[in-house]
Amino acid sequence: MVTQELNQLTLENYSLQTARICTRYTRLNEEEIKFYTGLPSSAAFMWLVSYVRDVLTKSLFLTSEDVLLLVLMKIRINPPQRDIAFMFGISETTVTTYFDVAIPALAKKLVFLVRWTYVLSATLF
Repeated sequence: MVTQELNQLTLENYSLQTARICTRYTRLNEEEIKFYTGLPSSAAFMWLVSYVRDVLTKSLFLTSEDVLLLVLMKIRINPPQRDIAFMFGISETTVTTYFDVAIPALAKKLVFLVRWTYVLSATLF
């Protein structure tokens, strides 16, 4: 009786641990992609992934799509590192590493998208 209950609880524990790893690019619909990334469509997201794949951190745990999704989620909605770690089933340290490596690499790769305008204020003269 106790052994059977232990086996049942062990199975339930495993199911809960694997079920929490649910945020993945492939599981998101079009509206969720727009909300989490700020991009107009999943097609735009996939174009961006293909363009920046070479500068994204290679991961044993996440695909390039998921690494970019994680970074864009952090930029767009700024959830705590702990939430992102839980959503993707990785450690907070790993989230920080992905973010710290990806931001400078993306900034360098996507610099052509930033248009700077210089406005001289009349108060300066």
